[in-house]
Amino acid sequence: MFLATKAMDTTRPVLDTSGYSHRVAEADIYDSHDYITDANFAKGLASMVERHAGMAEGRVFANAEAKWSLPYRGQPYFVSEFGGFKWIIPEERPEGEDPTWGYGSSPKTEEEFYERFEAVCRVLLENPHMFGYCYTQLTDITPELNGIYTFDRRSKFDGSRLRAIQSQVAAIEQGF
Repeated sequence: MFLATKAMDTTRPVLDTSGYSHRVAEADIYDSHDYITDANFAKGLASMVERHAGMAEGRVFANAEAKWSLPYRGQPYFVSEFGGFKWIIPEERPEGEDPTWGYGSSPKTEEEFYERFEAVCRVLLENPHMFGYCYTQLTDITPELNGIYTFDRRSKFDGSRLRAIQSQVAAIEQGF
């Protein structure tokens, strides 16, 4: 698919696969998925910072499954999945056992969600070698309730607040 895409349009960068097994040497972009799975968010955040600290030296974070991947060769790099914090609108929380999930421990309050969202975005925005990111995920899906929107596309959060968090000039943009 990568080669077919490049043959059809040579003007756009193409990623061979999202986050895991990069197998096409000609790929224009390299990426990873990076979730904080530690129950202790602060500890997980510190680990995330550490995972991306070697980019200036050409060491990028690659997922464990990347043992099958071709090595990173200096392409633009981004985190194509991160976040995934489970949040259920309080009045919609199920009674009894909850069969849904998100990554890591769930924020206890909506304010804690915003704090976590800002913290993980800041790690990536403040890295001068990170060209972008993609928060996971846009909408809730079965069984993941970690979307910015519900299954039926109702907003779970204040969009202007999420926009403000992400509107800082990224480190990679400094000086342009």
